[in-house]
Amino acid sequence: MTTEAQVIKNLKFLTAPNDVVAYSIAGKAVGDKVASFVVIHNPNATAQKVKLPKAGKWSIVVSGDKAGTSVISSATMSEVSVAPQSTMVLQQ
Repeated sequence: MTTEAQVIKNLKFLTAPNDVVAYSIAGKAVGDKVASFVVIHNPNATAQKVKLPKAGKWSIVVSGDKAGTSVISSATMSEVSVAPQSTMVLQQ
Protein backbone atom coordinates (compact mmCIF):
# COMPACT_ATOMS: atom_id res chain seq x y z
CA MET A 1 0.00 0.00 0.00
CA THR A 2 1.36 3.34 -1.00
CA THR A 3 -1.36 5.82 -0.09
CA GLU A 4 -3.21 6.85 3.05
CA ALA A 5 -6.51 6.08 1.31
CA GLN A 6 -5.41 2.48 0.63
CA VAL A 7 -4.43 1.99 4.27
CA ILE A 8 -7.72 3.43 5.56
CA LYS A 9 -9.72 1.25 3.17
CA ASN A 10 -7.86 -2.00 3.93
CA LEU A 11 -7.03 -1.78 7.66
CA LYS A 12 -9.54 -3.09 10.20
CA PHE A 13 -9.10 -3.13 13.99
CA LEU A 14 -10.07 -6.41 15.67
CA THR A 15 -11.76 -6.97 19.01
CA ALA A 16 -9.01 -7.84 21.49
CA PRO A 17 -8.74 -8.26 25.27
CA ASN A 18 -6.86 -6.38 28.00
CA ASP A 19 -4.98 -3.54 26.25
CA VAL A 20 -4.03 -5.76 23.29
CA VAL A 21 -3.97 -3.94 19.93
CA ALA A 22 -4.89 -6.13 16.95
CA TYR A 23 -5.66 -5.28 13.35
CA SER A 24 -5.92 -6.91 9.95
CA ILE A 25 -4.69 -5.62 6.62
CA ALA A 26 -6.28 -6.79 3.36
CA GLY A 27 -3.29 -7.36 1.09
CA LYS A 28 -5.16 -8.94 -1.80
CA ALA A 29 -7.14 -5.73 -2.34
CA VAL A 30 -3.96 -3.98 -3.49
CA GLY A 31 -2.47 -6.86 -5.46
CA ASP A 32 -0.36 -8.44 -2.71
CA LYS A 33 0.16 -12.20 -2.99
CA VAL A 34 -0.89 -12.54 0.67
CA ALA A 35 -4.66 -12.17 1.06
CA SER A 36 -4.64 -10.99 4.67
CA PHE A 37 -2.21 -10.00 7.41
CA VAL A 38 -3.01 -9.83 11.13
CA VAL A 39 -0.79 -7.85 13.52
CA ILE A 40 -1.20 -8.29 17.29
CA HIS A 41 0.65 -6.34 20.01
CA ASN A 42 0.36 -7.74 23.56
CA PRO A 43 1.73 -5.36 26.24
CA ASN A 44 0.55 -7.55 29.14
CA ALA A 45 2.63 -9.67 31.53
CA THR A 46 0.53 -12.72 30.57
CA ALA A 47 -0.30 -14.40 27.27
CA GLN A 48 -3.53 -13.23 25.63
CA LYS A 49 -5.87 -15.05 23.22
CA VAL A 50 -7.12 -13.16 20.18
CA LYS A 51 -9.81 -14.38 17.78
CA LEU A 52 -8.66 -14.22 14.17
CA PRO A 53 -10.94 -12.55 11.59
CA LYS A 54 -11.31 -15.79 9.64
CA ALA A 55 -10.76 -19.40 10.67
CA GLY A 56 -8.41 -21.36 8.46
CA LYS A 57 -4.74 -21.95 7.75
CA TRP A 58 -2.55 -19.11 9.05
CA SER A 59 1.22 -18.72 8.82
CA ILE A 60 3.14 -16.93 11.57
CA VAL A 61 5.97 -14.70 10.26
CA VAL A 62 6.69 -12.70 13.45
CA SER A 63 6.50 -14.11 16.96
CA GLY A 64 8.32 -12.56 19.91
CA ASP A 65 12.00 -12.21 19.01
CA LYS A 66 11.68 -14.17 15.74
CA ALA A 67 10.88 -12.09 12.67
CA GLY A 68 11.43 -12.09 8.94
CA THR A 69 9.82 -13.00 5.66
CA SER A 70 10.07 -16.76 6.20
CA VAL A 71 7.22 -18.66 7.83
CA ILE A 72 7.97 -19.63 11.45
CA SER A 73 5.02 -22.01 11.71
CA SER A 74 1.61 -22.69 10.17
CA ALA A 75 -1.60 -24.11 11.58
CA THR A 76 -5.33 -24.20 11.00
CA MET A 77 -6.85 -22.02 13.70
CA SER A 78 -9.55 -19.52 14.61
CA GLU A 79 -7.68 -17.87 17.49
CA VAL A 80 -4.09 -17.44 18.60
CA SER A 81 -2.32 -17.03 21.94
CA VAL A 82 0.17 -14.15 21.91
CA ALA A 83 3.09 -14.33 24.33
CA PRO A 84 3.49 -11.68 27.04
CA GLN A 85 4.95 -8.33 25.96
CA SER A 86 5.37 -9.35 22.35
CA THR A 87 4.10 -8.88 18.83
CA MET A 88 2.81 -11.53 16.44
CA VAL A 89 2.21 -11.18 12.69
CA LEU A 90 0.25 -13.79 10.78
CA GLN A 91 -0.59 -14.12 7.11
CA GLN A 92 -3.25 -16.06 5.26
